[in-house]
Amino acid sequence: MGFRLLLGVAWLCAVLPAGLVAQDLSGNFVTECRDRYFWMSTNGKFAGGNFRFDVIDRRGVYPLNDSYAAACGFTYSFNLPGDLIFRASFLACHVESVNDVSYALQYRFVRLDSLGRETVYPFSLSCSTESPWNPREIVCEDNYMEVSVRMNVPVIAQEGLEKEDWEAAFSIAQGAVMSEWQVVFHQTGMPPKTMTAEDARTAGYLVNSTSSRVIFRSPYGMPMSEVLLVSGIPVEAIRATVFYKQRWMLLLVDTSAACAKNPSVFNGTYLSWVTPRLITPLVLHPTKFLDKRITMGVEGRVLDEVAATSRGYQLLVNGTAVEIRIPFGAVGGYRKSHVIDNKYNQVYEIDLFLEHQWADDLWEVTQHRSFKPARSPYLPETPYVVNNTIPSEKGFTVTLGNFKPDVELKNLTLNGVPLTLPEAQNRGVKISEVQHPNGTKDFVLKVPFDNPLVSVEYIGALIRRYTLNINYTLNIVPQNEPYFHPAAIVCDVKDVGVFPLHGCGL
Repeated sequence: MGFRLLLGVAWLCAVLPAGLVAQDLSGNFVTECRDRYFWMSTNGKFAGGNFRFDVIDRRGVYPLNDSYAAACGFTYSFNLPGDLIFRASFLACHVESVNDVSYALQYRFVRLDSLGRETVYPFSLSCSTESPWNPREIVCEDNYMEVSVRMNVPVIAQEGLEKEDWEAAFSIAQGAVMSEWQVVFHQTGMPPKTMTAEDARTAGYLVNSTSSRVIFRSPYGMPMSEVLLVSGIPVEAIRATVFYKQRWMLLLVDTSAACAKNPSVFNGTYLSWVTPRLITPLVLHPTKFLDKRITMGVEGRVLDEVAATSRGYQLLVNGTAVEIRIPFGAVGGYRKSHVIDNKYNQVYEIDLFLEHQWADDLWEVTQHRSFKPARSPYLPETPYVVNNTIPSEKGFTVTLGNFKPDVELKNLTLNGVPLTLPEAQNRGVKISEVQHPNGTKDFVLKVPFDNPLVSVEYIGALIRRYTLNINYTLNIVPQNEPYFHPAAIVCDVKDVGVFPLHGCGL
C-alpha cells in the first residue's frame, strides 16, 4: 500500500536529517523534520485568507479539505501570532516510506488572490525517524486519532480487546474472504460492524500499511467512536480490529485508539490540562501496567526536565492522572492583545505536547502522544503610565507601557491638539519605543516645557504649573483594533533655580 512520488526540477527539494530546518528561497516558508512529522510554517499575512494545500503522488493531485486531511493524517491551523502551521504524519496518505526509516512527501501550498488566480509553492521533502518505532504508537492530533502497530503480531495474541470483542472479530475474520483487508468496529451494547478497507475509507476512516506496520486513523466525532469517562475525564475512544492474511496465518491486529477530549483550564495563574494515566480501552489490566516514561513539551518537541523547569512548567503524575501546568505568559507560548470595550486585554496560548510510554501484559511498549492547544481566557491588563519627568531637565518624560509587540502607537492628542507621529515630531515632541527582554515594550514621550503644546499657568509664589494632557491612540495588529488611553501630567516649577516646589505628578 505504499506510494511512490513523482519528482521534478520545479520542486523545492529538501532532504532533512531529523530536527534540521530548511527555508525556501522566497523566505516565506520554514520546513522541518520533527520526530514522526513533516512540519511547515508560514506567516499568516503571506498565506492570506484564501489558500489550500495539495498533496501529490504519481497518481494525481489531492486537495486537502478538512475531512480528507483528518482521515489522511494532515493538520493545518493558525497559531495565536497568526502563523499558518502545517504538519503531516510520516504515516499519512501519499507519503512514500522506505523500510519505515525514511519518508518522502510532495505537496504544494496554493495561494489564491481576489480574482481566483493561483500562485503555487511546491515542496518535496524527505525526512527520517529520530528513534525506532515502538510496537504500538498512538497519536492524538488536533483533528484525528492515529494508531500504528508492528505487523508481526502473533495470531494467538488478544491485544487490547475484551474477550467478547476478540471472539466476535475472530469469527467474522474466519468467515471472510481474505482477498482484502477488513476492519471490525466494536461499540458498547452493539453488534460488531465489519467493513472492507475501501468501505472504511469511504466512511471517513483509513486502514493502511507500510513494510512493517499496520495503520488505522479516525477523525474525531465519527459514528463508530464513543465518549467514555475515565477517571472523571471525557475520553473519545474507537475500538477497531484490523485483520488480514499473511501466508497461511490469519492475523488480527487491535487498532483501538483513545484520546482525552477535555479542554485546558485556567485558574488565574496557570493553564493546566489533565489526561488519564491509564486510558480505557488501551489498558485492560491496571495491575500489569508500568509507566516507562512521561515527558512533556511544546509544538511537537519533547523538553528535558531542566528546560521545562526553567520555563516554570510542571508535570504532575498521580495514580489516576497526568497534569501539565504552564504559568501564564511562559516561554514557549504566545500572548495576543485584544481590545474589549476600550479595555486592553491579553490572551495566552501554548501548543502542549505530551508523550507517555508504558508497558503492560499485552504490549511491550505503547507510546501515546497528544497535541493539545491550551488557551487562557482574555485577561484585562491595565497599562501603566510612569511620570519620569525631572524638572531640572526642563521637559516632560512620560512612559506608557507593558504592551506586547502587536501593539503600535498610531497618534497622539496633546492638550486637545490631534497629531500624527510625524506631526508631533516636527513640533518638537520626541517619541521612542523601548523593548524589554520579556517581550514587552514601552512608548516614551519627551516634551520640553517651553513647547507651545504644553499648557503653562502661573499659580503664584514664583511657581509655574506645566500641564500635559495626553490621549494616546494605539492599534492592535493585524486586526486593526484601536485602543485609547488618557494620561494627565502636572509639574510645578519655581521660576528661579528651576527646582520643583511640589514636584511633578500624574
